[in-house]
This record gives sequence, C-alpha cells and structure tokens, in this order.
Amino acid sequence: MTTNTKKPLIAIVGRTNVGKSTLFNTLAEENKAMVSAIPGTTRDRAFADCVWRGKLIQVIDTGGFERKKSAKGGSASGGITAIEKGIKEQIQIALDEADLVFFLVNIRDGVLAEDLDFARELRKIKKPIIFIANKADKKDLMLRAKDPEWKKLGFGEPVPISATTGIGVGDLLEDAYAEFKKLKLEPQPAEKIDALKVAIIGKPNAGKSSLVNALCDEPRMIVSDIAFTTREPQDTFISYKDKNYLLIDTAGLRKRAKIKKGLEKIGTERTREILEDADIILLVLDISERLGTQDKNLADLAAKSEKGLIIIANKWDLIKNKTPKSPKEFTNYILSRLNFIFWAPILFISAKDKKNTPKIFGLIEEVQKERMREITHNALDKFLKSAIKRAKPIGGTGMTTAPYIHTMKQTGVKPPSFEVVVKTKHVLHANYLKYLEKQLRKKFGFEGTPVIIKSRSRK
Repeated sequence: MTTNTKKPLIAIVGRTNVGKSTLFNTLAEENKAMVSAIPGTTRDRAFADCVWRGKLIQVIDTGGFERKKSAKGGSASGGITAIEKGIKEQIQIALDEADLVFFLVNIRDGVLAEDLDFARELRKIKKPIIFIANKADKKDLMLRAKDPEWKKLGFGEPVPISATTGIGVGDLLEDAYAEFKKLKLEPQPAEKIDALKVAIIGKPNAGKSSLVNALCDEPRMIVSDIAFTTREPQDTFISYKDKNYLLIDTAGLRKRAKIKKGLEKIGTERTREILEDADIILLVLDISERLGTQDKNLADLAAKSEKGLIIIANKWDLIKNKTPKSPKEFTNYILSRLNFIFWAPILFISAKDKKNTPKIFGLIEEVQKERMREITHNALDKFLKSAIKRAKPIGGTGMTTAPYIHTMKQTGVKPPSFEVVVKTKHVLHANYLKYLEKQLRKKFGFEGTPVIIKSRSRK
C-alpha cells in the first residue's frame, strides 16, 4: 500500500486564522477545506492537487496550533489538550513529508507572539520556506510587506498575497516552481487519475478516522475520543494492489435536534453532498455499543443515496468472551436493527489493531463489480418466467385480476435498475416488486448494491 508521493508536495503552515485553508482552496480550485473565523476549524492534514502550467503539484492544509493562556500565564486547560497535541503532531508530519513549505502570516495583524514561536521552530527544519503575508487585498496592505518588523521572523520580506481574491497567488506558484527546479523536482503532467470514491460515514466516535489511518497504514487523521474531532471531509488518495481509491472521512452526524449552527451544521451538509458523489459507502458501526437511532438514520441515508454499501462493524476487539458463533449472532443483531439494508455485506474489524482492515479493499472491488453487473435479455426473460411460476403477480389496491407482465428489462447500472412492463391499466403491488428484487439477488447476486425495480404500463 502506498500513498501518492510522486508529485512535489507543499505544506501550508502558520498560526490559526491566517488564511491557510482559504489558500488551500484557492490552489485546489474548489472548496475542499472548511473556512471559518473560528480558531481550530482545520485539525487534520488535508491533501489536494494543484494544477499550474499544466503540471500537477500537491498541497497540504494543516491546523493552526495555538496554545491558549490563562490569566496567570499558564494553559487555560492546565496543559495542551489532546486535540492541540494532535494538531501539532499533524503539522510536524506535514513538514516531514513536504518538499516545500508555505509559511503564512496575517499582514493585517503584524508579527504576533505565535508567529515568532512558530518561526523559531521552522528555522530548525532543513526545507525551503516561502514566507507569505496573506490578506493583502488592498494596495496599502500590500505595502506593509515592506515593513522591517517582518525580519524578526528570520525569513526576510514576505510575499504579499490575497488568498480570497487570488492576488499574488500566480506569482507565488512561480516562486514555488523555481524552488522545485532547485530541488530537481519535476511536477507531473496534469492528467485524470481514475479512483473509486469511498465515503466513510458513522456517528461520532465510531472509529472512522482510525479506519482511515489503518487503511493508509499511517496516522493521517487525528484520532480522539472527543466527539467531532473530524469536522470536515478529508480526501486521502491511496493505491492498493494497483487500484486507486479516494477515501473520504466525514464528520460524524448527530441527530438533527442536536446539530448547532456553525461548523457541525456545515459538516453535516457536506457529508450529504459527498454521499451523492461517492461510489461506495462504508458505514462504520461501533459494535461494542447498542445500535441506536442515529445508526439507523445513517444507514437509511446511505441506502437512499443508491450507492454501493458495506457495513463495517468496528471495535470487534472490545467484544469479550467471543465464540465461533459470535459473528453470526452479531450479524443477526445488526440485520434486526437495519433490515432494510439486508443486501450490504458486514465485515467485523478492529481499526485500532488493523484486524481485517485489508479485507475492505477486496469487498470494495466486489461491490463495485456488482454495481456494474448487467443481465442479458435472455437471462432476464428466463428469470421472469421462473419468478412468475413461483408467485403470480399481485395487483395494486382494488384490482381483482392478476396483472399481466409483458417483459422485464435492465435500464441502467450504478445501481442496477430494471423496468417491468405490464398490461395497460395494470399496476404491480409494491410487495411484488420487493419479491422480484429478492429473487434477482438470489439468482444473480448484487451484494452490496441497491437494486431499483420500477413498473410501468404498456402504452
């Protein structure tokens, strides 16, 4: 398993609220990172491709580490919190991975104590650093880049830009390419890389970020027992056995009544959007706890998205006194709560210990294959005759005679979709359509994918 490290890599770093995520979005040419005035919105490393001169480079957005001080000069919480520590670790990993560093400050604020502390740490690394003064969206602000106070940071005069308006960003990329040339790094030609999009959903603390870490075999996400540690969807491109995957870790969804305005609401809306664009969904359940209403709501959301679906029963290591019958017993329990997605395969794993996590890739490939399955007309014709022989068609409410079915044909894939044509003015009962679906699955498979069957009257 390897991450995509062929493209020259730029880490965007700096204290909180200097515009790192805004610059990241501008370079990626899409809103991949959440932007907010609330400090600490970005916590994990987020990766994106940036195209310049028809070539590809990669940029990393990082969290801004800011240690809050109490009135007595100590930490407000008595020390560095788990999340603050995680952010600092993620910044260090980004600096270790990067070929080039973008060090951002806010040109409107001038040099702050946090900038001095951060610059002191950056001067210790042996990586080229481009010093950037962001939020210079007016001429008078751009002139502030000439202020001698910036020399206190030890990186000379900053490059003034406005990540919001794009002012100076092109010149910044030219500087970056010049640095790559010195490093003898060649940006890759821009070309589309086909990758299955795999969205990972689950309620808070189900283990989504731990699963991404296990699949990537590296600590890509911050993992914490604090709900909503992951606030924004994260894209992780990886290659496994010559197949490409884009893993998207999403913010945990709470019940609607508990969703507050702000970052959590944005994260929820983004998650719904991501499901629309995904190929496969991994529904992560904390199997060490009883399945609740929120698990059911997420399963329903996944089913309605009409994408491939795999149930990941995580934290299997926390189940005590397991027996050979335990997987079957827990499978029956899951299906008793989520019977409407009976067609989704269930895999018991421990993301923490990486137990069974490699099997997920095989399941993803199998489910994608089922999503693309096409049934020939002859095979469908034989299937329909056999199904009618087992159970005669049932008409809708008020119908006294059984509907006459003319034919059945497949109308699409992703998901597999079928149309049953019946005699004029006849309609099929919804239960009969469900019967046909179960018979189709029994005959042809379709594990892990919804099957859509509709009926229409013959004109």
